[in-house]
Amino acid sequence: MNKNCKIIIIPGLGKKIKNAGILDWWWKRNNIEMMIFQSRWKSDESYQTKLNRLIALIDKESKNNKISLIGTSAGGSLAINAFNKKSDKINKVITICSRLIKGQDSGRRGFINSTRNYPSFGESIKASEKNIKSFLTKDKKRIMTVRAKFWDEFIPSNTAIIIESKNITVPTGGHLFSIWSSLSWYSKQLREFIETEF
Repeated sequence: MNKNCKIIIIPGLGKKIKNAGILDWWWKRNNIEMMIFQSRWKSDESYQTKLNRLIALIDKESKNNKISLIGTSAGGSLAINAFNKKSDKINKVITICSRLIKGQDSGRRGFINSTRNYPSFGESIKASEKNIKSFLTKDKKRIMTVRAKFWDEFIPSNTAIIIESKNITVPTGGHLFSIWSSLSWYSKQLREFIETEF
């Protein structure tokens, strides 16, 4: 049985993906179904509970679908951590404007300031950094990172890439605008990466 191609989008600290309906239509035009995982970063839910929910969703959806993950902003580290647990059930992982490693602690865009009010996000980044170090080259080849070419007011560029993965930029500036642009106008690169067999 041929499985449908489906992406699970893992949002960042915002409650929802802006104009999700338009994005759903955009991806369906190319025979890829989209669903959104409820990240709940602003709740009291622990990092482990969040990861367990995502893993349960992957287990469920992968029975009849070819699953790929797209983590936007804070969702990128969670996508990496789910891939570490379920690489056998995940086709590809794409992170968009995501802090995947701690990087510098201090400063406006530093780890401490970025995670101060979101302890589960901080735990997710720490786990992501550890998991990335354990990935084999063949695993890293199934990961794409996307970041703004000009400026991201929240994510330092050097925390958003993975050596040996496919690291690309979109010709935009600004955090939210770059995420939206990556999922819409510049999504062809993402779709081609998802559809390419290694």
